[in-house]
Amino acid sequence: MLIKKLFISYYLIAVSLFIRILQHPRCLALLPGELLNFYRTYKLFRSEHIGIEHITLRPIFFQRNIDSKFDAHYVIQAWWATARIAKIMPSKHVDVSSNVAFVAQLSAMLPVEFYEFNPPQLNLPGLSVKKAGLEMLPFSDDSIESVSCLHVLEHIGLGRYGDPIDPLGMEKSCRELARVIQPGGHLLVSFPIGRERIEFNSQRVIHPSRVASLFPSLTLVEFSLVSDQRDFVENADLSKAQYQEYACGLYHLIKA
Repeated sequence: MLIKKLFISYYLIAVSLFIRILQHPRCLALLPGELLNFYRTYKLFRSEHIGIEHITLRPIFFQRNIDSKFDAHYVIQAWWATARIAKIMPSKHVDVSSNVAFVAQLSAMLPVEFYEFNPPQLNLPGLSVKKAGLEMLPFSDDSIESVSCLHVLEHIGLGRYGDPIDPLGMEKSCRELARVIQPGGHLLVSFPIGRERIEFNSQRVIHPSRVASLFPSLTLVEFSLVSDQRDFVENADLSKAQYQEYACGLYHLIKA
């Protein structure tokens, strides 16, 4: 049994290393140092360990002394939207298909209704999770005070998430969001912006100045962005944003 467990452990290590080296060939030169470090630290840990837990091998290589990685679009847009919603402080906030972590954390601050085409199994106080698609939101006209839809609209109609193919899916979804906002209400949306293109079936990248025209019944009150260099630029210049390749445009709109 011990031999079998060791074989499985070493087999999994070999497979994970092989995959990593295929993805990043430069890792091959670092491998001897990684293996030596693993052997030394494992030996040290075993010599100092006084607990009764069974120790198995599951080494993680190539993660020493590196910067913590994160998706700047998603991290910064969550901060941006939370800060704006905290100022608005509606009695409830509605989110459509944004990042689940953002929605979950927001629900600790105020009641949130989360609508998703493929809803997650998530039960938290203050969070209501329901199934809905952007093409037909379950709200009457002019009824919602505060809505967010972050890094979502660029996907609609491309079939990536099992949604119906529709070349006009994004435009229809924008109209649907605008429909449900009440007078004086707020909409927070984000898009990949830069050189306009469709990357089928992943996403669209939108010209930054075009976004406001997707919501003709709303007024743009703030445009900020996460630049190509992953910097947050508050109250950015729309005319300069067009020179980005793949930035994240953050749009705060209000219905008059």
